[in-house]
Amino acid sequence: MTKYKIVTDVTNDLTAEERAKLGIIAVSAFASVDNADIEIDDADDFYEKLVNGTYAAGHLHTGAANEFMAREAFDQAVAETDEDTVIVYAATSEHISAGTIQSHRLALEHCANDNPERTFLYVPTYCTSNGQALCLQYLAQYTGDDIVGYASDIGKHIVHLFTEREFTYSLLSGRYESAGVRRAAHFLESVKFSPWMYFPSDNNLQFDLRKIMRGDMVIRRWVKYYAQYHIKPEDATCELDRVLRIGYGHEQEIPRAKFFIELLQRDVPDFDPNLVQLRHIGPFVGAHTGPTCLSIFFRQDETR
Repeated sequence: MTKYKIVTDVTNDLTAEERAKLGIIAVSAFASVDNADIEIDDADDFYEKLVNGTYAAGHLHTGAANEFMAREAFDQAVAETDEDTVIVYAATSEHISAGTIQSHRLALEHCANDNPERTFLYVPTYCTSNGQALCLQYLAQYTGDDIVGYASDIGKHIVHLFTEREFTYSLLSGRYESAGVRRAAHFLESVKFSPWMYFPSDNNLQFDLRKIMRGDMVIRRWVKYYAQYHIKPEDATCELDRVLRIGYGHEQEIPRAKFFIELLQRDVPDFDPNLVQLRHIGPFVGAHTGPTCLSIFFRQDETR
């Protein structure tokens, strides 16, 4: 049985309480408004400031942790564990923050050079946001000898579905690099449609322009997708296989999340509401998605 200590990125979207329970260390990062540094640890306060304009779109910026900050996290992991424990850097998807990953991997390499008696691993999760949070829960309970392969298998099967009701923050955050995606977002903003957005395991966030709907129709379509692709109770290998993690921005999105849960209870006979994890989208992701984002994450049999 192998022991692991996990260090991960600020995009992980686990709550502080969840990280403490799982023993996971998160590297911190920077945030600023009009070049003034701010603290965005409190998700409720953060999203309220998005809605009331304190953190205006285009003025709120996040910055990747530097190598020094990452090194502090790896040094903490070394200090908290014995020599038999493997130090794991469980990274967010490289399509989200390649620069952050490069900086953190450099810190990991330097820490390994300074601690030759210890074992260090770089482990891609292929996930982000609350999908990364779900993947990290799997990794925290893993005791086998191939955590890299395990993370790849789990991460590439965790569904990442998103929708937004307005796109101001996303458009001004620089995350929509494709001109076609920017045009689509501007159009959707003008007509107040909610798109079906998804995150493949091997690419950037995508819009499915065939699934653009008014109101909460996209949520009804999510119900059909979940009903078809979720892992059935008889096929589950552990409780996490049955977990549905829902990420929301501002608390005004909670009724939409609860509406989704109610539809699942009505239409999916084996759905278990006790296995729902309803959590904020973390502020460092929310700075780019804005207050109206709603997202769902669960493991499916097929690669996403």
